[in-house]
Amino acid sequence: MWDYNTTWTEDADSTNFAFLSYLYNGKKISTTLLNKWKMLFQKENGGFSTYSRDSKILTLLNEKEEVNIKGWLSVHDCVSAVSFYFLANQDKNEESFLRVKSYFDSNFKKLNSYWWTSDIYTYYYLSKTYKLLNEKEKLDSIISKIKEKQNKNGSFSDKYGENYFYTGLALEILLLGDDGNLEKQIKKGVNYLLDMQYTDGSWKESHSLQMPYANVVIPSNTYFPVANYGMNVRANEFGRLFTTAAILNFLTSYIQKYDSGTF
Repeated sequence: MWDYNTTWTEDADSTNFAFLSYLYNGKKISTTLLNKWKMLFQKENGGFSTYSRDSKILTLLNEKEEVNIKGWLSVHDCVSAVSFYFLANQDKNEESFLRVKSYFDSNFKKLNSYWWTSDIYTYYYLSKTYKLLNEKEKLDSIISKIKEKQNKNGSFSDKYGENYFYTGLALEILLLGDDGNLEKQIKKGVNYLLDMQYTDGSWKESHSLQMPYANVVIPSNTYFPVANYGMNVRANEFGRLFTTAAILNFLTSYIQKYDSGTF
């Protein structure tokens, strides 16, 4: 299993992205690792938690009771969406895939993002999954929801204001649609991002990752300060990497779809 850093403990989300990197690079994932990931993190309802009571999380947080970290042990839609995307790429006939698919079928209209400041993150991975599964009705529903979130200048926001990271993710969601009318909205977003790009090629950090208190199951609408560590904070984005990578990934997809001469 993988973890956020070498001083922490294994978690479902870090493992999700490690598994995806294995798939993208044609490397075999051991059955032992897959089974451990499912055992630790997939819950009875099919969703995935970030941490497991069977890991070292209680010790690391200096807690003795599970109730004190119930938020971090609960099912998280943002983590489940990435798990769903991985499983859809890995084996669509496998039981764990069918279970997480059933979870989202049942909860499709009431989703959030536990570790992120906008539900755009969860919808991003769901949209990629439904595109892969050719579930047009669900994909179109997400696209319809996302396009309503676009600001007049082409950007997208979280509760803290215009956010370049979510702008990149949201525009990539719109790219998945078949509606030619979306091209104008997407182009407006592209122009916004290009206007905001730094001369070194990057974009201003977005501080989109949040860390709710471990006992909180549903984060409140509280405004979290940016910090390098702690809880009820937004993580200080290192080197503008999350934001810049998300935007470059979108722009690459944009060029591939429209063969644009914008750049």
